[in-house]
Amino acid sequence: MKLIFDKDSNGTQELVDALGLIDARTDFSKWKPYIPLSVRRLSAIIGQEVYDKVLDFYQSASVDPDGKLTRLLGMVQQSVALFTWLKIIPTLDAQHGNTGRQKRLGEHEKGLTALQEYKDEANILSQAYESVDALIAYLEQEKFDFWIQSPKRKAVSELLLSSKEAFDFYYVTGSHRLFLTLAPIIREVQQRHIIPIITYGRYEKLVAAGPAVHEQGRGTFARGGPARRCGAGAACRKRP
Repeated sequence: MKLIFDKDSNGTQELVDALGLIDARTDFSKWKPYIPLSVRRLSAIIGQEVYDKVLDFYQSASVDPDGKLTRLLGMVQQSVALFTWLKIIPTLDAQHGNTGRQKRLGEHEKGLTALQEYKDEANILSQAYESVDALIAYLEQEKFDFWIQSPKRKAVSELLLSSKEAFDFYYVTGSHRLFLTLAPIIREVQQRHIIPIITYGRYEKLVAAGPAVHEQGRGTFARGGPARRCGAGAACRKRP
């Protein structure tokens, strides 16, 4: 797999630029095997086609007069770097040998408690999710053609709730990433519970009308149904 890091053998500096908090002496070779796993995780959210377009820009010498693709590249790199950081931190803390696993500490170093380690990793995961949210928001804001025409985005456009903002009107998530994750469930709710009631013809008219109908309040019951059912499902899953 072609990586979105280490162009011109400058991987370490690219990681430092993406994360800011890591040491400039970081050994990129320890990160490299895990970057494809993080790319896989990000691509599952935004779509492989979008990642490939950004990767093509990264590897080419294309001119970016308005700087939009350069900014998008930085956001993709940050998301990938955060997911990778989360994967390798527990391993970097340990020393693996023939006799098993040991804690790696310098002579004058003191390790974190288990609670401190958990909080640190939870914070990195939160940053990773927030970076993906910012990335998707930027894709929506700039309406890049490769995003609008991507299978992920086209599938969302066929929903009664075709944006995070429309979904948040009924059940606030505040997250572009979570909305894309819920999209298959919204589609299932439409097929099983909404379309049989309003008929397929009415569903097509609502989808074709787009956000305008939603803003005017027409079709509120049909559009709110998927959000309420998805929201109820999420609440049920949170219960012990």
